[in-house]
Amino acid sequence: MDKNSYMGGEVAKIHVDVDNQSAVDIEHFAVKLMRVIHLKGKDEDRGQHDSLRLVDVVCQNKYDGCKAHSKKESDVPLELWRHDGANKASFQPSTKGSIIQCNYHVDIEMQVPWAPDIEIHAPVQIYAPLNPYWQQWQPPPWVGQCIPTQVVGPFAVQAEILASQAFAGIPGFQ
Repeated sequence: MDKNSYMGGEVAKIHVDVDNQSAVDIEHFAVKLMRVIHLKGKDEDRGQHDSLRLVDVVCQNKYDGCKAHSKKESDVPLELWRHDGANKASFQPSTKGSIIQCNYHVDIEMQVPWAPDIEIHAPVQIYAPLNPYWQQWQPPPWVGQCIPTQVVGPFAVQAEILASQAFAGIPGFQ
């Protein structure tokens, strides 16, 4: 693959190199983007932890295979969006929360007659597209007149966090 992280709506370029040393033709191979969602629940009253794993195919393409005793090398595209009728629909990014996790992987499956399929699973990260409104944001004119006030107590933000990169460029924090 050309990268290991993509934004929904991009096209992944996957390099497939097949050396078919068998006497059987590989009719075709499939490239799929798979989504795995892990849901974790906790029942305090019963003291039980439950989990659920959901797997679905987000998008897929099929390509011509490889003849017996031959080699094939190709770069294949995989469009990273759902086809919802005439529209291209985006999907949720990867997440690693304590209750909900959403992971993606690209599967390359060679369907070999009279044998188990040959599969490669490559993990990928899907990230959310940039919000176009963030690029247009300008601080209001009164921001430069703000006077920082130290807050103490259980809800106060620690000084090292305020001095971090997350608050860089905001007047009154640096």
